[in-house]
Amino acid sequence: MKQKTAMMELIEKLRSNMGELGFIDWIKDNREQLLEKEKEQIIDARNDALRDKYTSVYNDLITYGQAKIETKTSEQYYNQTYLEESKQ
Repeated sequence: MKQKTAMMELIEKLRSNMGELGFIDWIKDNREQLLEKEKEQIIDARNDALRDKYTSVYNDLITYGQAKIETKTSEQYYNQTYLEESKQ
């Protein structure tokens, strides 16, 4: 069975004919779980992208002898992108 994103779960519940109040109650009961799931999915997606990038960088290192490697962790990326206030 395929996994669902947090947004897919919300849309599925909204379409389930549970009524507006039932939907609001469901969100209240599941909001922390949905936010944590979304965070994990963002971090996992970034980890996958970094793994692909590092594979490419490693191949470049072998081929050309130099490459630039990003050292920020996926959790740091998530926190800076979605939790920290803008420093503008």
